[in-house]
Amino acid sequence: PLPTPVPIPFSAAVAGSADKVFTFLSDTERSIRPISVRTLELKGSDGSNVLLDISADTYYQPTKDLRISTKEIK
Repeated sequence: PLPTPVPIPFSAAVAGSADKVFTFLSDTERSIRPISVRTLELKGSDGSNVLLDISADTYYQPTKDLRISTKEIK
């Protein structure tokens, strides 16, 4: 049987300048892990005080059992 990906939900909150929030989003986008964003909320009145709330899923895929055995050859 093929291993199936297992979703792992996570959430994060980032508060600070717009540059800080943008850096977080850029780092998340470049992640090697697959990420599926469920919700993303931005709040703020100016560029110096921004709040980002994100809820997303990443995935874990169990290893496939290859059933490899070893045998001594004489």
